[in-house]
Amino acid sequence: MEAWISHLITFLGGTATGTFGGYFASKYTDKRRVSETQNELQTQFMTVKKLMPGLIAEMESDFRDPMSNTVREFVIINTKGVSFNSSKKRLAYYKDEHDDLLEKIGILEDYGFVQDVSTSRAPIFKVSRQFHAFLIGK
Repeated sequence: MEAWISHLITFLGGTATGTFGGYFASKYTDKRRVSETQNELQTQFMTVKKLMPGLIAEMESDFRDPMSNTVREFVIINTKGVSFNSSKKRLAYYKDEHDDLLEKIGILEDYGFVQDVSTSRAPIFKVSRQFHAFLIGK
């Protein structure tokens, strides 16, 4: 066999090895990063759950309720005696039931678990997809 043919075969084999090696390295690195991110989010969720167990327990109960399975927003209201009218279904949390409620929501916002979507004076927040999944236990 001529030398140039063996060099060509060696070159093609090396190119294929490098290409497939790079592909699989990227693939498994991406999977590892997703896993690490998920673990970090889980740790953050457990941290906020320890900081505000009453609020998180109420949110878990509310978001797991079959009547609220499509709801992704909530409003902060001073007391149960105050009503909030909206064309959109939202959950409500009351300042008189949770000490430092706005501060707790601020912590959730800092972690990226909720986002302020207020359009009026009433504070309205939208839960992130990941936070919702943690609340409903998925």
